[in-house]
Amino acid sequence: MSALVMLLALPFAARPAAAARPVEFPMPELPVTVVPLSLNLARPPLDPPAPPPVPAPTVDLGAPPLPRFLTAVPKPSPPARESSTACAFGFGRPAARAECGIHRVLQGDLRGAREALEDSVQRDPRGAHAATAYVWLAEIAVREGRLDEAERRYRTALALNPPADLLPSAALGAGWVALRRGDLTEAERQLAAAGAAGAPPAGALVARFLDGVGRLLAGRPDEALPLWDGVAAAGPPPAVAEELLFWRGVALARLRQSEPALQALDSFLATVSASHPLRADAIVQSGWVALDRGMPDDAVRRFLWAQGAGPRAELMTQLRAGLVRAYLGLGDPTRAQETARLLAADSARDPLLPPVLLLIADDAARRNATGEAVDTYRQLLAVQLDPRLTEYATYRLAEGVERQGGAAEAERHYRVLRETGKVEAIAQRAAYRLGLLALRAGRPGDARSEGEALLQAGVLPELREGLLILTGEGAARGNDANRAAALFRLVLRDFPASPRAGASRLALGWALFKDGEPESALREWEEARLATDFDVAVLAYLAIAEVALRQGHEAQSLAALQELGKLAPSHPLADTLALNRGILLVRAKEYERAVQELEPLTPRIQAPALQALLRRALGVARYHLSQFDAAEQQFGWAAYWAPAEPSNSLGAGLAALARNQLSEAEKALGVARLATAPEVAVPASYALVLAAVRRRDDQLFRERATGFVDRYPTHPYAALLLYGLARTALDGGEVDAVETWVKRLLHDQPTSEYVPDALTLLAEAAAQQRPALARQTYAEILARARDGGLRGDAWLGLAEAALALGDGLEAERALDGFLREAPADDPRGPRALALMIRAQDVQGRRDRAVAAADTFLARFPAHPLAPAIQLTRGHYLVIAQQWDAARQALEAARDTGEPAVAAPAHVYLGELHRARGEHEAAIAAYLGATYLYPESPPWAARGLQGAIQSYLARQMPREASILLKKLVTRPGVEPDLTQWARRALTQLGPITGEDPSEVLRKGPARP
Repeated sequence: MSALVMLLALPFAARPAAAARPVEFPMPELPVTVVPLSLNLARPPLDPPAPPPVPAPTVDLGAPPLPRFLTAVPKPSPPARESSTACAFGFGRPAARAECGIHRVLQGDLRGAREALEDSVQRDPRGAHAATAYVWLAEIAVREGRLDEAERRYRTALALNPPADLLPSAALGAGWVALRRGDLTEAERQLAAAGAAGAPPAGALVARFLDGVGRLLAGRPDEALPLWDGVAAAGPPPAVAEELLFWRGVALARLRQSEPALQALDSFLATVSASHPLRADAIVQSGWVALDRGMPDDAVRRFLWAQGAGPRAELMTQLRAGLVRAYLGLGDPTRAQETARLLAADSARDPLLPPVLLLIADDAARRNATGEAVDTYRQLLAVQLDPRLTEYATYRLAEGVERQGGAAEAERHYRVLRETGKVEAIAQRAAYRLGLLALRAGRPGDARSEGEALLQAGVLPELREGLLILTGEGAARGNDANRAAALFRLVLRDFPASPRAGASRLALGWALFKDGEPESALREWEEARLATDFDVAVLAYLAIAEVALRQGHEAQSLAALQELGKLAPSHPLADTLALNRGILLVRAKEYERAVQELEPLTPRIQAPALQALLRRALGVARYHLSQFDAAEQQFGWAAYWAPAEPSNSLGAGLAALARNQLSEAEKALGVARLATAPEVAVPASYALVLAAVRRRDDQLFRERATGFVDRYPTHPYAALLLYGLARTALDGGEVDAVETWVKRLLHDQPTSEYVPDALTLLAEAAAQQRPALARQTYAEILARARDGGLRGDAWLGLAEAALALGDGLEAERALDGFLREAPADDPRGPRALALMIRAQDVQGRRDRAVAAADTFLARFPAHPLAPAIQLTRGHYLVIAQQWDAARQALEAARDTGEPAVAAPAHVYLGELHRARGEHEAAIAAYLGATYLYPESPPWAARGLQGAIQSYLARQMPREASILLKKLVTRPGVEPDLTQWARRALTQLGPITGEDPSEVLRKGPARP
């Protein structure tokens, strides 16, 4: 028996127990077989806003209309000398005839005056008297009301350069006539000349008065007032002072200074007679001023007063226009319409009629009296209108018709305006309206075309946002999600603060979602949910809840559902949303909150499918809260509502298994195992294996576990069960079965966490019976393992297997691998060095074995293996005939007193002494093994044999014979040694003498 074989056979050198972990069969994970319900959301339509109202044409019905120039102020006559004999002499002289004409004018004989004056200019059209004659002919025409003639005569007179004293009067007359005829530019020019330096004071005063009137009628009331202030300061005649009140009131009214205007007009009315030509005008003007002050009731009173004052026809039109406005201000559209009808009947072509009708129509539109508005717009279009007003009325008519449901007629009007309209604001709104009509009629392509055309041409700023939304919505409904997204991005870029920004962002999210960008859509909806618009926020949360779920973002979906619960607790989908919240809480493992969410729904939800889903979700939550009784009850309700759903049986079975109700569990799990869905069938099949484990039925375990791994070879549970089958086979000593299960694990699940443990099992099982398999398995472990501890065990196991196969070189390589990887303080280091000694011995390299032993003793002098290493070292030194070193080593081993080491040390010391011819010392050493350590039979017998051999070498047959007899009769001796002893006795023959053992009993000295 070699020293190293003996060494490794010692109890303290035994290999450590297997490192493979024991089999632990956890409860199967209860799969979450509840998924939130789809909300079946469709893209919510975004209704583009109506275009902003078209600006109404400028209609000057907000201020009093300007009156015509009427006056009771007498026109100053030209300067003239009175002569009683003017007509008595000089009948043949033109100048005398002119003087006669002037005399007769002054006498009031206008006919005779005209004849004389005309005769004078006929006789000498260009004489010195001609200019004077024409001035007075003009004066006569003015007094007789023939303004055309007066204008012509004044022009002729001024062309002939009248005398300096007559020029201002001629200019005043020309300006007066121009003012009456409405030629304000000419009037202003002539009146300026009439008021120039050198003019008679009376004429200059009237000229300034009239100049102010002209400036007022020309729309420059601010220039008129200073002129009148000068007139008033100069002390004008009573007639001028009276009329100043009227014209000042009109001017102040034009300047929107209503209160002083009304005071001036009322002062005028209080002072003038009923026959004054401006009295009725003053009443009408005061009515308009009352309107401007926001007193429509007072305005009505004044207009009716003016109506009773017998106004001229022209003034009646202004009066009725004012009444229309006053009635509208009082909220009395009926009387306003009646007054307008009277106006139309009396003056169908009056320029005030269109604005009056427009006021009535727009008022009806504002009141949503669509029928009245439509009728009035039609009436307005029937009169002669300015083209711009025609387009406005047509557009408003189309709006009204559209509200009445007449889409076809409205579309015709809009189309005409879009194609031929001259007012850009109206033409673009008409195109916008056409797009809206197309969108509402289900023609998104037409809507988009209208919008794209406007965007390309350049849209008005006030229409841009709505038009972008319209075009984007047309693209979205037309399934061009990419273009829709681009347009909605423009809306948000250009109008970030718009009240429609939230709705636009919501629409952008849907466009992105339809365009295959769900993550981008979710980001937009996260922004949209912050909108102040309640409906937008709700729709955004709904979209997030649905799409985040589709994308696998359950936490995001849950957060949206929770906010929805706060924001819209009475939403039509409230119960569905609450159910989804509960399910997502289950999936998020927030089981207590899930129960709080779901329990209140049990009496509210009636649909069987939803009840089953609700109860199953509650069952899962209760199960994970370890409330197994409640869980089993909920799964029972779920099975009642949905008997064909196998996951209900799985839940009930697992709950029963958790309660260790094995019969109930196996019954339910047997149903669930037949499910087609792997997420149900797999845990059910595994749970049935677990039930067999709990029954401690190894045969049933093998059957069910084998069935599972056959059916689901790649499932994680299969790896655990294959490992369990291998351990069961190992416990039964079935090495071949262990190999079968481990190889199957390697084949089916080579990356399983159980592979290292399974390989360790197989190596341990094969180490004693099949070292070749053990070597192969340890090599496989080393190829896979990264863990230092496992690799260290594998290196040692590989070395042992190689040594068992007699392959010392491979054993050495394995031990080098261990020493290279293991830390210096690895507790397995001594064992590795011990195996290295044996590996060197197997290779016949005892010198290296001794060196390894020296290394061991130097590093681990107090290690339990140190005595055995000394023994082995001494043996090798004996073989090498290094006697002194061998003796020291063997004596150190002998002196430990440990039978397993001391007994063979005695034997090896005997061999050392015998080899050196020291037979007496050899005998003492040999017999020390025999008699000091009789409980070590092999070494005690070898001690007898060595002592016999030493006696024979000393020629002491008697002593040898005695020991041979003891060896032959000694129990437990190896058969070969017994036969050797018998042969030796036969060769010696009979011998008598003293028992050599007496030497030991007398205490022989040790060498």
